[in-house]
Amino acid sequence: MKYLLLALILPALAYAGRVTHYPCTNGYPDGSPSVPNWVEVEGCDESECTIPHGGTLNLRAAYTPTTSHENLEFFVRVSLQGIPLPIEQPPGLADACPHIQGGCPIVAGQGETISEIDILVDFPSVPIAVTVLAGVSLRDLDTGETVVCGAVEVTIA
Repeated sequence: MKYLLLALILPALAYAGRVTHYPCTNGYPDGSPSVPNWVEVEGCDESECTIPHGGTLNLRAAYTPTTSHENLEFFVRVSLQGIPLPIEQPPGLADACPHIQGGCPIVAGQGETISEIDILVDFPSVPIAVTVLAGVSLRDLDTGETVVCGAVEVTIA
């Protein structure tokens, strides 16, 4: 059974505030990858982020590339109390370039680079709110390197 299905919808129209975000730590043999400079989520602020069942998680994040990359993908991970949840990758993330302002390639030292994705949250309805950690990484398809990865806490209500 799928516990959480995230589906891509195209660019968000408005963003509320910057939210607290965390480094991605699990599953990286060479240590944690770079963390975004900032993350914004529509309808959220630094202290709280609640998305209704069937709602959309509108993410916008900035990072400063330290290496150059031509072929990139987004990869989503979700965990509940530190336990990874089995999810299907949202469609449309295999090519991250259309979601990066200015497109690809991204070039080391080019300054702040901004990416925007919208993710439909489809979580089985439960009578209580559930808080999950949603992590999104940007990976180089040629080298396998994770360029940047950040996670946000989201309460599904």
